[in-house]
Amino acid sequence: MTDKSVNDQIKDAIASNNAIIGTKRVLKIMKSGEVSSVVIAKNCPEIVKKDVMHYSKVGGIEVNEFNGTGKDLGTFCGKPFSIAILAINK
Repeated sequence: MTDKSVNDQIKDAIASNNAIIGTKRVLKIMKSGEVSSVVIAKNCPEIVKKDVMHYSKVGGIEVNEFNGTGKDLGTFCGKPFSIAILAINK
């Protein structure tokens, strides 16, 4: 990511409604190229990580790891559920 930390970019994306949550939704939007970056939780399933890394290489999308589990990422985003991956719209 740019000069902002991963946490700051997540906060900004949530506040401005530019965050996409959910594996299927994130992978779909990665294919369309409308994503500036993707954040994955440390315990994101390996198969999902593999898909994210593939689409990030194809689309030139930056991928960062959140310093916590999916449950931590969900809590950080103010959600009552676990989040494995989160995309930030351009």
